[in-house]
Amino acid sequence: MCAGQYDVIKDDDATAPVPMRIFLRNSKKDNIDAKEYFRVISTGIRFFEKLIGVKFPFEKYDSIFCPEYRIGAMENVGAITFNDGYLQPKDA
Repeated sequence: MCAGQYDVIKDDDATAPVPMRIFLRNSKKDNIDAKEYFRVISTGIRFFEKLIGVKFPFEKYDSIFCPEYRIGAMENVGAITFNDGYLQPKDA
């Protein structure tokens, strides 16, 4: 379970294989290209659906960037958690 004052960025692409959202601190919003992030995730889902011949089995795909997350990332059903230290300023 993740809780906190997260901002939400929703994927507005109606052709995406599943609804996708990004949860992150407001102070990190400028450090992610959400459109490109959603494009890469959609491309990966479509690639594996075609390769394996099975539709993505979950209703959604959420990415949660957590402050002070002690591990790099964790793949959970429908909600992938990341250490938000991965979101560095673009000029860094």
